[in-house]
Amino acid sequence: MHAFTIYTTFFRPILHKNTYFFTPMNILNKIDPPIDYHGQELSKKLFYLIIYLGYAISLVIGIVLSDLKYTLYAGILTVILSFIIVVPSWSMYRKNPLKFTKEKEE
Repeated sequence: MHAFTIYTTFFRPILHKNTYFFTPMNILNKIDPPIDYHGQELSKKLFYLIIYLGYAISLVIGIVLSDLKYTLYAGILTVILSFIIVVPSWSMYRKNPLKFTKEKEE
C-alpha cells in the first residue's frame, strides 16, 4: 500500500464549509507551528553557542574534579538543555513571518 493510499484511506480530511479542519498537518501546525528564516538562523546560533559553552564547561568540570563521570553528566545536561531551547518552535523563533504578495489578476 502506498503512502498516499494510506493517507486518503485513514486520514482523509473532513470537509466543513470548504475548509479542512482535521488533517494531520493542521494538528501538527497547532502543536508545533513552523518557524521563519530568521528564527532558523537564531536557533542555529543558539545551538552552537550552547554546545560550545556547555562542552567547554564540562571539560573544565572534568579537569577540576578529575572525574570523567561529572564530565559526561555535564555533557549530557548540555545536550538536554540545547534540545529544550532549540527544538520546540518558541515564539522568539516566529517573530518575522514571511509576507507573501497577492497574485496578479490577468
